[in-house]
Amino acid sequence: MGHVNYVEPKIHLEEERLKDFLAMKKAIGIAGREAKQIEKDMQRKEQFVSELQDFSDKLRRAADLHLEPDLKDDLAVNIESLWELVPRKEAKKYWEKLLEGKYEWSRIAYQLWPDRLKEVCRKDHSIAIAHGVDWSGS
Repeated sequence: MGHVNYVEPKIHLEEERLKDFLAMKKAIGIAGREAKQIEKDMQRKEQFVSELQDFSDKLRRAADLHLEPDLKDDLAVNIESLWELVPRKEAKKYWEKLLEGKYEWSRIAYQLWPDRLKEVCRKDHSIAIAHGVDWSGS
C-alpha cells in the first residue's frame, strides 16, 4: 500500500519534471551554456527516476511475498525477506541460507513454503514442535 501511495506518485512527479527539462531544452535550442546545464540536469533526473523505479520494483517484490514478521524468529531472519531494501550484506546472506533450507524452524520459511515445511515437520520432530505441527501422522 505504501508503495502505491508514495513511490508511484513520486515517480510520476519526477517524470513530469523530466518532461519540463525537455521542454526547456527545446525552447533554448541545441547550443549554449544553458542548454548544456539543462542536459546535465536531465541526465541527473533520468538517473533519479531510474533509481526510483528500481526501488519500486524491489518494494513490489518484497510486498508480493505477503510475509508477516514473527517475533519468535530472530531479527536477521525477519529482515532477510527485505534483503534488497536493507543496506546490509548480511540480509542477503540470511535470505540465501533461507532458500537453501537452513532456517526451516522459522515462521517465515513456513509462510513461504507451507507444503514443503509440512513434509519437513513429518521428518524432523523438533521443527514440527517449533511450528506447532502435529508430527504424529494422525
